[in-house]
Amino acid sequence: ALHEDQDHNIQNDLHLAAGDGNFELVKDYVEGRQGARKFPIASVDQDGNSCLHYAVRGGHEQIVKYLLEQSASFDQLDAMGCTPLIEASKLGNVSIMKKLVAAKANVNVQD
Repeated sequence: ALHEDQDHNIQNDLHLAAGDGNFELVKDYVEGRQGARKFPIASVDQDGNSCLHYAVRGGHEQIVKYLLEQSASFDQLDAMGCTPLIEASKLGNVSIMKKLVAAKANVNVQD
């Protein structure tokens, strides 16, 4: 369910599934599987957070890897000016940082 209107600047079920670490549900929403509503992978919430931001903050490596394979934007800035790579760095999650850098995330963005 959307938490406001359509897919623009609101938290949606894809964001929640990514943050909760529900890999199968993330795949359902990205691919429209199992009759699930398909959410745009580029959708952001009211604070500019993408599903990749949510997955990084939750430390969900499998979901991060999958979203990158599905061409999720790794350079999306949230309202605080943070990319998923900056979030991973703040959390000290080296494994996720390596995945983002391998996907060519911009390592020059400053927080």
